[in-house]
Amino acid sequence: VAVVSAVTPSGGRLAGKYDTSMICVAATNPFGYDALGANWQIANDVAAEHGRTMDPARLRLVGPMHIAETKAQAMENVKYGFEPYLDYLNNNQPRFIVPPGEDPATWFVENKFGVIGTPDDAIAMIQRLYDKQGDFGVFLQQVHNWADFEETKRSYDLIARQVIPHF
Repeated sequence: VAVVSAVTPSGGRLAGKYDTSMICVAATNPFGYDALGANWQIANDVAAEHGRTMDPARLRLVGPMHIAETKAQAMENVKYGFEPYLDYLNNNQPRFIVPPGEDPATWFVENKFGVIGTPDDAIAMIQRLYDKQGDFGVFLQQVHNWADFEETKRSYDLIARQVIPHF
């Protein structure tokens, strides 16, 4: 069982109280990234109140990414479904407001919401999470249909062959 945590401390409180894993679904979102340490500390503090400790191996950090052999190829690939993804996320609560005239995918990457790039970019994002948070159990890639199925499978293959072995 895992409790979802985003920006507010609610997920950390529940994970600490009920001794569950914690999934930080907004780990790469700047607001979620800024809250990682605080929410994990809250989980630890609440767990201590109940006579337990939180295990960092049960902490999962989530981030969206699509990678290809080159950044240009990755950007080309996500033309397939990136804008519908943003439209979906903004449907009930506008969160990703791309300034007029800016490319949505470029804006998304520049603001560190996720990765559209190369295996090295994916490694850098995961390393950035590690540098911020310290030990954690799992990085979970958010599935999002930014690219067509063949390019998505290719991205997964690159992750398996180049990103995972790095860690």
